[in-house]
Amino acid sequence: MINKTLKNRYEILEKIGEGGTSKIYKAKCKLLNRYVAIKILKDEFLEDEEFLKNFKNESKSAASISHPNIVNIYDVGEEENLHFIVMEYVEGVTLKEYIKKEGKIELEKALNIIKQIALALDKAHKSSIIHRDIKPENILISNENLVKILDFGIAKAVTKSTVINKKEIIGSIYYLSPEQVKGQIVDEGADIYALGIVLYEMLTGILPFSGDTPVDIALKHVNEEVDLDKLGNYSFEIKEFVAKMTNKNRMKRYNKAKDVVNDLENIKKGRRISNNKPSDFNTKKIDDIDFKKILDKEDAKKNNNTQIDLKSALTKESTGKNVKNNRNKKQAIVGGILAFFVSILFAFGFIFVKNMMTKKEYKTPDMTNLSFVEAKDILTQKNIFLVKRREDYNKDIIKGNIISQEPQVGTIIKEGDEIAVVTSLGMPLTKVPSFKGKKLVDASKVLKESNLEEGLVDYEYSNIVSEGVIISQNPQAFTKVQEGSRVNFIVSQGREIKIMNVPNLIGKTIEQAKSELKGIYLGKIEYSEDREKEEGKILKQSLPANTSAEEGSKIDIVVNKFEELQEDSLLSEDDEDENDLTDLVKKSFTIPLSTNKDEIHVFIKEIKNNKEKIIYNKKVNPKQVDNILYINVKGKPGETKKYEIYLDESLYFDTVVTF
Repeated sequence: MINKTLKNRYEILEKIGEGGTSKIYKAKCKLLNRYVAIKILKDEFLEDEEFLKNFKNESKSAASISHPNIVNIYDVGEEENLHFIVMEYVEGVTLKEYIKKEGKIELEKALNIIKQIALALDKAHKSSIIHRDIKPENILISNENLVKILDFGIAKAVTKSTVINKKEIIGSIYYLSPEQVKGQIVDEGADIYALGIVLYEMLTGILPFSGDTPVDIALKHVNEEVDLDKLGNYSFEIKEFVAKMTNKNRMKRYNKAKDVVNDLENIKKGRRISNNKPSDFNTKKIDDIDFKKILDKEDAKKNNNTQIDLKSALTKESTGKNVKNNRNKKQAIVGGILAFFVSILFAFGFIFVKNMMTKKEYKTPDMTNLSFVEAKDILTQKNIFLVKRREDYNKDIIKGNIISQEPQVGTIIKEGDEIAVVTSLGMPLTKVPSFKGKKLVDASKVLKESNLEEGLVDYEYSNIVSEGVIISQNPQAFTKVQEGSRVNFIVSQGREIKIMNVPNLIGKTIEQAKSELKGIYLGKIEYSEDREKEEGKILKQSLPANTSAEEGSKIDIVVNKFEELQEDSLLSEDDEDENDLTDLVKKSFTIPLSTNKDEIHVFIKEIKNNKEKIIYNKKVNPKQVDNILYINVKGKPGETKKYEIYLDESLYFDTVVTF
């Protein structure tokens, strides 16, 4: 087997273990370049078709569980008459090996191990998967002290099979719950009982029940409570905890693994775990044991051979006595009549018990497309249990309804049996693509590729997104939704065009113009002199009054300003020839100032013939100049100068002026 490669992927490196049903090997996954563990069934199981079928089904079901404290199942397959499971490879030891090495395990560590196992069981039980074979051999402790459970579902396959491997039975009998021993319906409580036995073994270093034969041990599971005295000096809460986990009465045991976790927290905080009284934990006998479930043929034969020979015993007892031959006839007749009636009653009682013990048989009904609740109601009337194995996506079966069942329709089942079903999660999931920024006309192809449909389409104006382009979507991109879902879009209509009325600005000041302009912005401001009109009033406007313009348009104005030499009028030293003053050309520009500051440093640089010169350097209060600074410059006709304007040390703008 070593160096053999399964499925052209798993190269077997070495044998690392062996159980009652299989051999375990370490292997290398060539595809993902990682180590895995492969459990290969032993040859004696390969002829049992029922076992192989159960083995595959239960392994696939167990593979659906994902939890840090459960060994992951990666693959289930068969090749060349080899049936195998590919699992997570864990570096470490089994809990059994750990107990043998350490003996008794300290309380805190033992409770931590139990907590991790209980969390894993809680996850599995919520998926309707019961382990059925919790024991230290099936619990791994990694090198990082992480606890992981092996073999989910495998025990169920063994139980269902007609094949009996006596080594496996002997290895597991120490942890079997009373209901397993008696052949009753097994639920979460069986795993919790076994977990309690494991805790007892960790704390004491020994098993609670032992015997000469598996039958002896099985009877003790049914009849005897664990000996709490052997827990020694551990607190009453710990003993109470162990007793509740291992209670023979299923109704007094923990209902769910989550309850075990909760009580571990109670113990940690020094609180009582339940309302049980100490007397509840005394050893007591449980009646009505179905010995047929726990005695095999050899043990039954052994018990028959040890029965007392009553005839021989009576003969010995009568030796040496004077037996009277003459009996009263009346007594003989009465005795005969009584014996007759007793035999009749016994016969009827035997028939009654036989009828009571005989389970009714049914043909498995077709539950496909029924809801889980509907199917459960139908089966409950026939005393048959319905369990949910897993949930799958299905495009043909609505959410919550049954996709498939095991056993199949028409299979003969009995009262007390269970039917496992797979229910639907509805349509399969698909990832929603991102449509934002794409044209609506191009979305149809992408929707079809993702098995989605176009939903509602609304339109909005946008000054940013071009017309016909998707602005947003619902559901959002990269979320997962069921196939066939609709995706709604909001699409751009482009910029909204609003028509505004142009007001008459002639004769108004700049501030008055700003207040009257609604949806139209003040553009370029120029100045001109008209001595016949009031200074500071608008002389011209670029857009005629009482006409229509689009919202956002700009209107330029010309403001009346008398030409006088002001403090801010600038003349370079090269132009200060009094004889040439009449030949100079005057120009002006405006500098808008921010209203958010009380003082702005204005710095203007003049550049002429590659020579720079500072012509203005002042700190200006915007409020004192109505937030606009007017700058006048002069130059000789035909002369060109460049000006750089800085506000608070940052370049605001630069311009070239030709006089």
